[in-house]
Amino acid sequence: MHQSGAENERFVEFLSRLRQGKCTQDDYRLLQSRVITNSARHKDDCDWKDAPIIVCDNASKDELNVRMTMAFAQRTRHTLHWYHCTDKHQGKILCDKALVQKMQRLNSRKTNMRLGKIPLVIGMLILVSQNFDVEGRIVNGSTGKLMKVRYSLNDEGQRVLRSCIVEISHSMDEALPNLSPHEIPIIKDSTELKFTHPNSKKMCRITRTQVPVLPGFVITAHKSQGQTLEKIIIDLGSKWCRGAEKPYVMVSHVTSLQSLFVLRPFNYNVICSHPSQDVRQEMVRLDVLNLNTIIDTPYASEEQQKQA
Repeated sequence: MHQSGAENERFVEFLSRLRQGKCTQDDYRLLQSRVITNSARHKDDCDWKDAPIIVCDNASKDELNVRMTMAFAQRTRHTLHWYHCTDKHQGKILCDKALVQKMQRLNSRKTNMRLGKIPLVIGMLILVSQNFDVEGRIVNGSTGKLMKVRYSLNDEGQRVLRSCIVEISHSMDEALPNLSPHEIPIIKDSTELKFTHPNSKKMCRITRTQVPVLPGFVITAHKSQGQTLEKIIIDLGSKWCRGAEKPYVMVSHVTSLQSLFVLRPFNYNVICSHPSQDVRQEMVRLDVLNLNTIIDTPYASEEQQKQA
């Protein structure tokens, strides 16, 4: 729990009920008050323009990231370019038009986080989708600012990304040759994808080569776990926002209700769904551990021991 202080007491109590799927109508109205369409402050507060958006599914994430990248390009007056992957079948460049079109439409979850084409703008927020250097803290989920790109042109005149330089503030301090501190080269790699051909219905094995980066404006609830964020915008209106787990994960990233906006209206049942059996068992396990800790700690107060 990242929230504390008397001013956050109502928010903390709300989070406790949300975790158990026991939210009230008052809780619903409280969260509805943070829907962007109901809050003029969001439109006027420039600090929110770079707030991360958290969604439940990768398809929504990819689509919103394209829109956010376009907005960033317009806001900064920098040029947006698309950088294509290289797909091969049995060692040869994929030329089957039906399969090429299908491959281009696949979201990042179905392509091991290697998009068919990536929209990039110098200066934008980038997310690394592969572990490069665990000791140097360049891991899957690291974010930074795009500084440079290197690319070539394919036979169709499309830009093919070869590598990019990303400034990651939490990376190792020692600068690499010809780079400033915290500037990290992210190079292309290959992954194997398996799909059913849309016409023949036969199983195909495709080798995709792409630099493992994604626009970092929008992330999934799964990818956001473990982070404490200053400001976030969450999507509770998605059909994929089911169960108590995802709403709780998204809402609990901020330290106060004022640090949170909701992307669009949502139904009450989104925040009053019961947790899954696995989650309920984990909650019981954690409660037992907490009680055992209180009992075994010699400095526990008499009141705490009575509660245990």
